[in-house]
Amino acid sequence: MFSRDPKGSAFARESTFARESTFAPRSSFTRGSVFHSNTTDFHPAAVYATAVHPATVPTAVGAIDENSQHLHNPPMVIGYHVTLSTYGFWLPNDPRGSCSDYVGSPALLRFGRATRVQTRRSVADEPHDHALRNAAKQALKYPPVRLTGLQARSVGRGFAKAANEMDLSFWACAVLPEHMHIVLARHGFPIERVVNLLKGRVTRQLILDGLHPLARFAKPGARPPTVWGRDLWKVFLDSREAVEHAIRYVEENPVREGKPPQRWPFVKPYEGV
Repeated sequence: MFSRDPKGSAFARESTFARESTFAPRSSFTRGSVFHSNTTDFHPAAVYATAVHPATVPTAVGAIDENSQHLHNPPMVIGYHVTLSTYGFWLPNDPRGSCSDYVGSPALLRFGRATRVQTRRSVADEPHDHALRNAAKQALKYPPVRLTGLQARSVGRGFAKAANEMDLSFWACAVLPEHMHIVLARHGFPIERVVNLLKGRVTRQLILDGLHPLARFAKPGARPPTVWGRDLWKVFLDSREAVEHAIRYVEENPVREGKPPQRWPFVKPYEGV
């Protein structure tokens, strides 16, 4: 049980955010059923799937978007569907739109100001200038992070250790090359703090395994640059139906790309609350 305040701990210190990258428009997920995990470890080959951006996911019944008016008088939250992005995945001035209000990097600002959108529909397939988007990614301080299979397995180890140390209940998890989906039960800490600690634990595990994607850019005696995109995307789940929809979506993320399902030992079946 994670009973003490982790402020100032290794978790908190290691969980830093990229200034250049950000996250994409918020949305939700599809209907689904309970994800049943077993104890077999995840094979690294399973992560070689094309990343599915959360902006492509439709809204589900029973889910509460973080910007929803229902948050002023919210029902009981029983869990969360959280999506984390790797560094450089979706930029604040992506020509398809973003959730950002500003571009913090002068190098990126040359490619335009933040392209914030208000819509909740998918913008991932919007027609846009691919050359401009790719040129902006080339202007990042570090190469965009795309996880290998071995690195994805290291991410899973970090999640597993965090689950044990913080007494977290994972109901689903999918680690893709440029983003991760997790479904978590409600915790005593705010979800933002839980995610911050998860990021720190994964960062530590990647370093311990010698697999940090940006290790070669680390200065002597310093940690590598962050592997993470800034911020997170989250949906509050307030019903069994919403939880099951989220689990199904996360379970099918790799499968939709013709890859094996991911089965992580730390993921437990959802049995209601």
